Amino acid sequence: MSLEDVARLISAKRPKQVLKLLQCFYQGTSCKLEDLMRATGFNEKQLRYYITKFRKLRLIEFDSRTRTYSLDYKGFHVRIDTIFVDAIENLVKKK
Repeated sequence: MSLEDVARLISAKRPKQVLKLLQCFYQGTSCKLEDLMRATGFNEKQLRYYITKFRKLRLIEFDSRTRTYSLDYKGFHVRIDTIFVDAIENLVKKK
């Protein structure tokens, strides 16, 4: 699964904006909100919207001690597996 595919899962209408944010995390570093705003050019409201979407998919996690966001590979992997497994199970049940 490429970054573009992940971006389309998060926002099918605007994957290029999500891709900008994903590339900030792709380096493996933790980022503060201000750093993400600077790197992406998003305003705070728009950035918080995408962060909420990322957290729903368990793609990022927030460390309250350092107030930074970082990728959560394991959580995202589990979430994607359940999305696809549930859809396939529903298809099998219908037949």
